[in-house]
Amino acid sequence: ELKKDSEAQTIYSGILENTPDHVECHLRIAANKFAKGDLLDALEEAKKTLETNKESADALAMVGCLQMRLQKLTEAHGAFEGIRKLPPQEGRKADEKGFDPQLHYDAYAMLGMANVNFYTATKEYGKHAEPAKLKEQENRYLSNALSYYEKVLQKQPDNIYAANGVGAVLAQQGQYDEAQKFYTTAVTLVEDYALAHFGLAQLALREKKVKAALAHFERVIATFPDNLDAIKAVGSLNLATGKADKALKSLEQATKQDPVDADTWIELGEALEMEKPAEALNAYSTAIKLFRSQAREDPDAPSAPPALFNNAGVLQDFQGKSEEAEELLTSALTATGSSLEVMETGSATLVGEDAATIAFNLAIIKE
Repeated sequence: ELKKDSEAQTIYSGILENTPDHVECHLRIAANKFAKGDLLDALEEAKKTLETNKESADALAMVGCLQMRLQKLTEAHGAFEGIRKLPPQEGRKADEKGFDPQLHYDAYAMLGMANVNFYTATKEYGKHAEPAKLKEQENRYLSNALSYYEKVLQKQPDNIYAANGVGAVLAQQGQYDEAQKFYTTAVTLVEDYALAHFGLAQLALREKKVKAALAHFERVIATFPDNLDAIKAVGSLNLATGKADKALKSLEQATKQDPVDADTWIELGEALEMEKPAEALNAYSTAIKLFRSQAREDPDAPSAPPALFNNAGVLQDFQGKSEEAEELLTSALTATGSSLEVMETGSATLVGEDAATIAFNLAIIKE
């Protein structure tokens, strides 16, 4: 396959040497680079197409997608907007099957602009602004996104991307019942549409419908086996409902895909604790190292939860390593805001709901 791909690229390059303005060749090269993850090279190639034909809707669409992936949102919006400003092109009329290229490109452009607005609203745009101003910005971008999605649905009522987009905006605005209707419309149109299943899973979680949430997350994984958010969610939900065996597979996969997520290592440790305590301790130890590393790099990073030190300490004691256990349990107690030194005077007040359990485990080791 690699050899064939290389041969194809050689042929495309040969064509461009003889016909530099061959739009389709530039686009194919850009698409191949995009597929390989070479986003900057793909963008450069797509821009070459626009140098050849500034009215290429396909090139503008690719430039817009690539700018989105590179998080250059203003440039992405400009590219999508450029598609809508193109004059009607010769030969772009509806075919005998009813496919209307002009309508297709217009809808694609509006979806692109909607996505830019939604992404901007939900990615803490201007996060250093005053809260009131930040909320005002978020509402404005969400309103823009909703308007574009709805315009697409007016022209293409069966457009699953627009239906999902409306659902996402409504969910972000707290209109959960209405959001569910649009997500459901999307999966009714295309049963395995993963984005809408993800949205439905989140709504189910909000209502504490664990079984329904799991089913939707599993539909996401069936379509995208490497979707990390869905994998983590399936692992967490199975663990929370006492299905450690099922949780284990998902959590192990999640730690392989995202080895710096300390919270997932904690959950993996919890899933392993009963059957494989040594492996559970390794998972907890990894989480502790990650929390400490993050604290060194960012003083404002979240602190390790006291229960993490407690669990690791109990497992160290289980293996006969009392000194290591005492050190971890002391760290756990300190993390609650309690103080071992004050406790030994007999006048301590334990801080936090975990402190009594931690202090009890520490006392057992000190016996």
